[in-house]
Amino acid sequence: MENKLFSLRIAKLTSALKNKGIDGILISSESDITYLTGEQGIEGYLFVSIDNNPILFTDFRYYLQAKQIPQISLRIYSSGIFDYIAKNIKRTGAKNICLQARSLPLAEYNIFKEKFTEYKISLNVSEDPLPNIRAVKDKTEIAKIKKAVEITLEAFKFARDILYPGISEKRLSIEIERFLKLKGDNAIAFNIITAAGKNSALPHYSPQEAKIVSNKPLLIDMGAKYQGYCADLTRVLFSDKMPSIFAKIFNVVKTARVKAIEKIKPGVRIKDIDLTARNYIEKCGYGKYFGHSLGHGVGLNVHEKPFINKNNDSIILENMVFTVEPGIYIPSKFGIRYESVIRVTAKGCEVLDAD
Repeated sequence: MENKLFSLRIAKLTSALKNKGIDGILISSESDITYLTGEQGIEGYLFVSIDNNPILFTDFRYYLQAKQIPQISLRIYSSGIFDYIAKNIKRTGAKNICLQARSLPLAEYNIFKEKFTEYKISLNVSEDPLPNIRAVKDKTEIAKIKKAVEITLEAFKFARDILYPGISEKRLSIEIERFLKLKGDNAIAFNIITAAGKNSALPHYSPQEAKIVSNKPLLIDMGAKYQGYCADLTRVLFSDKMPSIFAKIFNVVKTARVKAIEKIKPGVRIKDIDLTARNYIEKCGYGKYFGHSLGHGVGLNVHEKPFINKNNDSIILENMVFTVEPGIYIPSKFGIRYESVIRVTAKGCEVLDAD
């Protein structure tokens, strides 16, 4: 069953390459290699062509892991990597290929360009089709993301259970990370944010020794990984009675989130989802305090297509999975962000972290 799944993914990629008139693509992104082979953590390059089985180029460290991948030709390099890869691609008969410029350092890209020119292989500047392919999830991916979200929700409960006045942001983040790793993968989706009081006004804050107190907000942004797939959720906790200004802004953010979610269904422009939340926040007088995009896709990467922002004219498709995370950040006072993970269904959407 899994072999068939990865064959279907490769078939989607080769079909996209044919439509663009490209003979093959050299994949350098580790998450793309995982997507097409099912194996995590292999460093190397995967060449997918329209006429031959994919070729995985890697080194001795990954040989035993890589040789288990079905329908993949394996090439082990030791030195002269760039020449070795170009020479082997030349042997496939490919004349027109593309590289993943988004995941290649410029120096590496230039060396590849030189070697492919030497072997009379032209580089096509067409857009890499994989991000758009990966933006629409299959059933296996959705199940793994749901599990990652489930673990993350458990971690919020755990955080509430171990909270006490005086615990530091850093200590809390370490305890949460341990919980996520015990329940999910050895890695987490991203560095956890535990931001107390005025630190919550910094959207991508890094936990420090600041103490958490009961009469100040605590923003927690975290995500488990499960079999390589990410979750990303944010909640703001307040153990004491909310001050009226905090409660007012919290309700603005909460309502903006609901309005954006109600807008989601196949065929809607991405920009209209962002603008639904953004316009509401502006109407309430807090527009200048909401400066980031509304959300982003999640999958093997915690940030991937689709990117939910006010300039994106692309159309929402069924089985896209992305975050909705409106926020209001009052400098030197506090910040509130409410983040959910959404799956687009045939007629609407599913909130994966629904209470």
